[in-house]
Amino acid sequence: MNNFKVIRSQKPMFSFHVEKRSMGILILLAILLVAAVVISIGLGSTRIPVLEVLKTLVGLGNGTEQLIVLELRLPRIVLSVLVGAALAVSGAILQALVRNPLASPDLIGTTSGATASAMAFIAFSNGAYSIHWLPVAALIGGFFAAFLTYITAWKRGVSPFRFALIGVSISTAMSALSIYFILSGPIYLASQVYADAQNEKTRRAK
Repeated sequence: MNNFKVIRSQKPMFSFHVEKRSMGILILLAILLVAAVVISIGLGSTRIPVLEVLKTLVGLGNGTEQLIVLELRLPRIVLSVLVGAALAVSGAILQALVRNPLASPDLIGTTSGATASAMAFIAFSNGAYSIHWLPVAALIGGFFAAFLTYITAWKRGVSPFRFALIGVSISTAMSALSIYFILSGPIYLASQVYADAQNEKTRRAK
């Protein structure tokens, strides 16, 4: 028990153990996150020193710095932090569900399902619907692929091994559907989708 710290509260009443090493790592990561946010706010076409960023955050900056920091850069960085936190939590939930620390959305076909749904939307809508509906279509496809994997893997419970194996199969099938939808659509849409995919791969490689 020497490696754990007990945290208790009377109002509201709760008690739990926290590993000291994990707590230290979390505190260190929190400090690094705050430092990265402050440094990122100062970067851009208009460079702002870290000290001036801190002054602006507490309300001591001039009008131009307040506009750049509080109105333009800070909301985007906060949104990026929240998205990253959401991805981390979803990844942890998925890994706990599959009982595999290397699990990823590719494992249960979520990514491939979202891609296939997006390709179907682009190929068959033919510009009849706004592009703003594309994320909705991708979200529905991802949920459908995950649900299909779960239902197919169910047999008096879900075995992690069977869940992962069927997830890979669903992911492969969805990838094949994506190629089919690309080839079934207008040729200019296929070229555009292929070019966007190559640009995305290049961006990730960098």
